[in-house]
Amino acid sequence: MSDTCLRFDCFEMQLADRRVLCGGREVALRGRAFDVLAALAQRPGRLVNKDELLQQVWPGLVVEEGNIAVQIAAIRKALFPELIATVPGHGYRLTATPIVSDAALAQAAASGASLLTERPGVAVAAPALFGREDDMARVRAALQMPGCVTVTGTGGVGKTALARALYVGWDLGPATWIDLSVWPADDDLQPALSASLGVHLEASAGDDSPLGATLDAVLGGAGRLLVLDNAEHLLEPLAALLPRWLAALPSLHLLVTSQAALRVSGERLESLAPLALPADQADEEEVSRSSAVALFLARLRALDSRRPWAGDALPLVRQLCVRLDGLPLAMEMAAARVPLLGLQGVLDAVDQRFALLRLGRRDSPARHQSLLAALDWSFSLLDPEDQQLFSALGVFAGSFTLNQAVAVAGKREEARWEVIDRLAVLVERSLLSVGPEDPPRYRLLETLRAYALQQLQSDGREQLLRGRHAQAMLDLVRAADETPEGPLRDAKTEQVLQDMGQVREAFRWSLQHDHPTALGLSAHGAGLVELSAWRNEVFGWLRQCEPWVGTAPDTALRALWWRRYARLLYVFHDPRAVAAAAEATRLARSGNNPLALFWALAVSVQASATATASAPAATREQASAWANELAQLLNRHPDWPPEAEIIGLRTRATLCSSIGDFEGVLRHRQTEAALARRSGLKTRAAVADLNVGWTLNRLGRHAEALDAFRSYLDGAPPMDFNTAFAHVHAVRSLILMDRLDEALAASAAALAASRQVHWLEITGVMALLAAKLGRTRTAALLLGHARQAYASRGLPLPDAPLFDYCQAAERLQAQLEPGLLARLMVHGALLDAEAADQLLFASSDANALSAV
Repeated sequence: MSDTCLRFDCFEMQLADRRVLCGGREVALRGRAFDVLAALAQRPGRLVNKDELLQQVWPGLVVEEGNIAVQIAAIRKALFPELIATVPGHGYRLTATPIVSDAALAQAAASGASLLTERPGVAVAAPALFGREDDMARVRAALQMPGCVTVTGTGGVGKTALARALYVGWDLGPATWIDLSVWPADDDLQPALSASLGVHLEASAGDDSPLGATLDAVLGGAGRLLVLDNAEHLLEPLAALLPRWLAALPSLHLLVTSQAALRVSGERLESLAPLALPADQADEEEVSRSSAVALFLARLRALDSRRPWAGDALPLVRQLCVRLDGLPLAMEMAAARVPLLGLQGVLDAVDQRFALLRLGRRDSPARHQSLLAALDWSFSLLDPEDQQLFSALGVFAGSFTLNQAVAVAGKREEARWEVIDRLAVLVERSLLSVGPEDPPRYRLLETLRAYALQQLQSDGREQLLRGRHAQAMLDLVRAADETPEGPLRDAKTEQVLQDMGQVREAFRWSLQHDHPTALGLSAHGAGLVELSAWRNEVFGWLRQCEPWVGTAPDTALRALWWRRYARLLYVFHDPRAVAAAAEATRLARSGNNPLALFWALAVSVQASATATASAPAATREQASAWANELAQLLNRHPDWPPEAEIIGLRTRATLCSSIGDFEGVLRHRQTEAALARRSGLKTRAAVADLNVGWTLNRLGRHAEALDAFRSYLDGAPPMDFNTAFAHVHAVRSLILMDRLDEALAASAAALAASRQVHWLEITGVMALLAAKLGRTRTAALLLGHARQAYASRGLPLPDAPLFDYCQAAERLQAQLEPGLLARLMVHGALLDAEAADQLLFASSDANALSAV
């Protein structure tokens, strides 16, 4: 058969000219690799052992068997990897059955016989899929009807693997596969496909036309499946060609894989998402079963079967899968780096993912040899304007809205539809995800975002667009903060909380490049997050701004910043709140805004009145003077919003608390709650109700306090600071009533709620509970953990006698030798939050210590 032309799949092998063609274009396969392929093609479907290959390809030479493996790898890289099956220890087999000679093709065409090779009796092995059962079932169901099914998804998500599994398992009739990735976009598609199918197809349409007759000869027969893989760069020519084919051959089942839809009549779309990631609170078994982790573990075990790759490795594997978005291509490349770098080393290097993820399989297409190449391919298919928008979206950390995209794109309102149309292109191209919300939110996968930022840096627009992004975030938080309290402010605050990842990104950039914007983000943000899990972080933003806040030219903004800083210092029982509030009041006096002065005075009263007993008497006297001024302002402005009167009541309650008049505190808090409810200020009312419970505890009315906290929790509020407060102080009420077993049972919920919003006061409650249970060593460990938790945030441990820390310390000092107490607290300071939380639930002090 030396002068024979062999055809299999989409390839044509010209033995005489020593060439392999795909779609009429030559495939780079020369020398010994060509000879090995010829040896296999001349023995179709049969196992060819190594001795036969050595004799035919290297006649008369003594060569090592390893040379065969090298040539097989070269063939697989140039052609389909699945075309050559390996039988370990024996040899190789070509899995496609070639059609022999042009004469045979002509004869087959004349007789109306099928010109395409059906899969051999021994099928190509289907690739192992993870977590694709539902996707497989969905696409298989769609393929039961003739017509076009297009599987879309971002690059590297596994479209080809899914299609290959469907192709291998196809049982309705014959099937063939054509890989379009090697075909240039500017080629004439009809001749290329014609060459792959081994015939010349006329351009005319109709079942009785030459096209219909020839297609029936080539692709006819019940249940025929034709797979066109990697079609995203050929969408327009395919959209023009394939409807004619389907009209000419209505029985054809056509499966297309592409990053975007063909958008032709009758097309059925199936989108492929990244692999499922384990839930945040998933246990070890659930983590192992998640499809992304299962794939990663399978790749690790294939690289090193001696290690179990479970147990202690799972947390790192989980983090890697999350950081890599569950993208199979990225995870396979990351797994290939583990033997050299280790799991922690790979995780540490994920931020340099395009340097890290460059070990694709040698038999993969060139664009899947590295993650960067795969994304370069996708990016190259966009027009320049779409490329610019895609790279601009890299400034968004997390999901974003259409309005935010328009702002960052720098478009005027009249160009809004241009941005909408370009976003639609990115969504269609599987480069941008759109959520189910209404209005929708958009998101780049972390991997795609890293690529977008790389493009943004290379075209020199990063600082410009980050500045626009920071301004958009400042506009967002300022608009919410300046909205009067009520349902509208609550809705805007909820929007800000949803976008806090974006606000954080904007603050980090502004801290380095735009101090006034950073100042505004921290000050306005602090006014919105006091009851959320973001409170501690935004407090950190305020502290970062302190060294240069005095340089800001806007006096009103500086006054706001000091007021918000003082408020959070006061919340965290930090004595520096007094000086910060005084500075806020001084700056507010220099402006012409009585309401701003009122708010500053309110914080000054709260901070000064709750100062410790060691504070100078002048401080407490100043608090009274400020309270009088605040009351006068309130009397002169009856038109102020209801929250001003509520704040007036709150400051009076604070003054009563400072002199031990808790009956007065209770009276003011109850009035405050009633006024807030009448005014429709639900958040203010909730805070007042919880403060009523706190005051009842101070009055020794612990059962009433417990009822108040439980009543709040029965309303199933969202998990925020108020919820944590209610849980913790319900436990405190039980402790104060010596119902210690109930307190211990309620502690799990209190711990979970507190950790979610990063509230430190729970640490003192747990230490006191352990001490009252007689678990003195556990209590000492928890007290050391509490002190370190506060110190790690730059905060002093509250030292007023009413705090649980002080009560726990007093008990421990009476029961433990000072040296032992100090040593235990040192050990406790080394515990992380999870370990500390578990201590209280150990069966005894001894078990708690053994855990340490």
